[in-house]
Amino acid sequence: MCVCDRVFKDFEWCELATLRVRDNRLDGKGVYALRVRERGDAVGNIISDVKKHLDKLGWLEFEDFVMNRVNRLENIQEYPIIYVGAAPNTLKGRYRDLCGRRHTALFAVLALLHGGWKLEFGWLKCDNPLQKEKILKEQYRNVHGKLPALMKR
Repeated sequence: MCVCDRVFKDFEWCELATLRVRDNRLDGKGVYALRVRERGDAVGNIISDVKKHLDKLGWLEFEDFVMNRVNRLENIQEYPIIYVGAAPNTLKGRYRDLCGRRHTALFAVLALLHGGWKLEFGWLKCDNPLQKEKILKEQYRNVHGKLPALMKR
């Protein structure tokens, strides 16, 4: 348990790997978060493994882009929440983005999953997702002194 659990107490949670885009629970707008349910390989080993695979590609621009996101894993501490976001259109759309379309946390999430981590996707439907996201980030920062690990730019 973490002190910040109270900030996300009203969220509905589902294992990231089993949640489907077509799940009707994701209809509507709201806020969402990514939470660590179970840790796997050490973060340092995960980052090194990703770097080793990217080095084989020889595509420097792509490597820079991916490693910028994957290196955010270094910010993971004992806190379970690793990302907070808003879905001003639909939760389904943001989850679809996370599933490979365009999401800033995608490569870090893939690296964690490859390293045996179990993650959860949580959401809370609300009328003003951008305002609620701002409040959640402020509450999280008040508890931990910083934003969740994958939110550093």
